[in-house]
Amino acid sequence: MSERFSMPPESIGTRHSIRPNRQAGEKSDEKYFGLSERGVELAKERAADILSSLEDSEPGTVMAFIGATEADRTKATTRVYGDEISRLVQEQERQDIRVITEDVWKSDAGVSENVQSIAREVGDNPNTKYLLTLPLQMKEFRLQERWQNSDGSWANEYAKKLFEDNNFDNQKVIETWLSSQGELGDLRGPNPAEVAEEELSGLARAKDFITKLIPNRPIRVGFVGHGPNIDALAIYLANEGKVDLDGFRKIQSRPFGETDMIDIKNDSIVLPTGEYII
Repeated sequence: MSERFSMPPESIGTRHSIRPNRQAGEKSDEKYFGLSERGVELAKERAADILSSLEDSEPGTVMAFIGATEADRTKATTRVYGDEISRLVQEQERQDIRVITEDVWKSDAGVSENVQSIAREVGDNPNTKYLLTLPLQMKEFRLQERWQNSDGSWANEYAKKLFEDNNFDNQKVIETWLSSQGELGDLRGPNPAEVAEEELSGLARAKDFITKLIPNRPIRVGFVGHGPNIDALAIYLANEGKVDLDGFRKIQSRPFGETDMIDIKNDSIVLPTGEYII
């Protein structure tokens, strides 16, 4: 593993939830644009696992779910997590956990004043655990330039061939991407290890941002991303910085499904297939 990322930031992330199937006539949920009704329900289920991870964190932990992409479904998934965890905390009458959702960040006082107000509140409550949800588009987790542009067109000929030749089968797509290492004949696409390292760079940048805002607290960065980017990140961390077919087999050759979670701790990661030492 590269020296720069030998100890990745403590983080938690998921793949986005289910988007509407346009061919089947599904529409986006009115509140959470970019997700189907099934997608909203699936994200609510995952929210309970995220809350459990926060509960298991050390006292005073700030879990900041700020990483998202240009795709609406990643931001909407984050919003469901925040709203559902807020509901669960209120329902359980929890005094040790506080949730601050996007609505609070963007209230009438203005973002700048709200940020300072939130920072003061967190600072004044050193033993309270916080979940902050503010989905921000971060280039490190992007689809654009890698796989798909915002208008739905392919980002490059490699991506087009990779997905179309494999009939959009996630399993086959990832296996071909890893075996080809981003090169199919004369076509060039994203390199798996470079994608993983760029995502780790994004996590580090997000942690620095939150740490400057809220110093002297344990910080856990939260993000919602895409396959196969998140698959590359998982393999990289579980396989000593190598993103290849052997590493994929190490995590049981299982692609990330919608809302599947990666929980990055001090010296290990927890994936849908188990826990792996970093």
